Amino acid sequence: MTAPIAVIKADEITKHATSSPMSALQGKVPGVQITNSGQPGSGPSVRIRGIGSMNTDSQPLYVVDGMFFDNIDFLNNSDIQDLSILKDASATAIYGSRASNGVIIIQTKKGTQDKIKVSYSGTFTAKDPYKRIETLDAQSFREVMQAQYPEGTAQSADIQRILNVYPNQSTDWQDAIYQTGLSTDQNIGIAGKAGFMPFRLSLGYNTEKGTLKTSKYERYTGAVNLSPKFFDNHLSVDINVKGTINKNRFADSGAVGAAAFFDPTKPIYDEENRYNGYWNWGIVQGAQADLATQNPLSLLYDRNNHGTTKRSLGNIQLDYKIHGLEDLHANLNLGYDVSHSIQHNLMTPDSPLTYKENKKTGLGQDERLRQLKRNLLLDFYLNYKQDFESIHSRLDAMAGYSWQRFYKDGGTRTTLMPDKEQWFVSSYTDHLQLISFFGRVNYTYKDTYLFTVTLRGDATSRFSKDNRWGAFPAVALGWKI
Repeated sequence: MTAPIAVIKADEITKHATSSPMSALQGKVPGVQITNSGQPGSGPSVRIRGIGSMNTDSQPLYVVDGMFFDNIDFLNNSDIQDLSILKDASATAIYGSRASNGVIIIQTKKGTQDKIKVSYSGTFTAKDPYKRIETLDAQSFREVMQAQYPEGTAQSADIQRILNVYPNQSTDWQDAIYQTGLSTDQNIGIAGKAGFMPFRLSLGYNTEKGTLKTSKYERYTGAVNLSPKFFDNHLSVDINVKGTINKNRFADSGAVGAAAFFDPTKPIYDEENRYNGYWNWGIVQGAQADLATQNPLSLLYDRNNHGTTKRSLGNIQLDYKIHGLEDLHANLNLGYDVSHSIQHNLMTPDSPLTYKENKKTGLGQDERLRQLKRNLLLDFYLNYKQDFESIHSRLDAMAGYSWQRFYKDGGTRTTLMPDKEQWFVSSYTDHLQLISFFGRVNYTYKDTYLFTVTLRGDATSRFSKDNRWGAFPAVALGWKI
């Protein structure tokens, strides 16, 4: 190899209790920065050798069993065989324009030639947000405010009235919004050989309750792999089909900041106050509700933002060793990826949220978002490998063609409650097509001197026909000292 590539085996990933394989590698791979958001089920931010662009996404390209993805939230940790991270331009050039931020290649587990075996793994995790932002308790807050506005100043009377509405009240708002987050990940796999057919089946269930109240994530996964061989092992067939159902309840992360800034002398609930029984600043207290910090608990419970995504993806890869010229392989890969998402963002009537966001004073809101995505792939390449012992050389050459088409459509429909008045409607449709030609030559002399040259040409339908193609070359040298 003439490029830095980090390879991580399955046991390094599965021994960590996390739903994301990349989260398990946090702090383990030099040059790779992995940052978790804390939201249950959310994938981490991955940066390979820093940020590659100020204006576009700096996430790497994911390649799973020959298919290209911008995230791997469908992937079960226990299905991974190994994971490779390509870091520099020489290694990523074969993937063209989409690989400018690095490439992460994942191979999943296959069927075996052994007897049928059943495997099971299960983890249970508890997460506690024990570190908090340091804030004043109610008594300290009163003392600071009284010192800031002593008796005799213009604001003193107003401050005293506000502080002493509830003279004995003391609320720790961070205790109010946080909880112990419990999660579990359960997986079962069956692998072996049935007749001539090596196979592997797997099922997984993962659920996470976030440390922020109301946040929750559920994921159901299933995968099938068939890997038979034909014609005296000259033709290798690899079939992969995966399916996932993801369910999310998204907590309003604004509650974290609100808990640090909200007045600790006020109670969580006040049945005589407006806003669904949560104590909030309003006209009764002399301030407008849309200008003040909102009660953190009402931020969490007055909004029900939940969604479900159903996804199916798979591919069939054919690798044929040419009869009579076994050093030459022809490889064809056909794949698909289809997903459908529905999300509801509900706001309870008479919540301060409705005053801030829809300006329809006191009316609730139901925002429904829908999206359909389709991705089709065709990859074909020839690969030739040969050792030339007489001249102490090894040659590995490859050339191929790729076609990929992306399609998505969706829309948003917002109605106001309780009368279901339609307030906003929008829709969109988008498609993208990519065509590529690529080639690479690896040459090794005396197993010491290494030379690699790569060239890829990409064309995208996003650009005009006169400016559609881009070339991405790379040259690399290596010396085993």
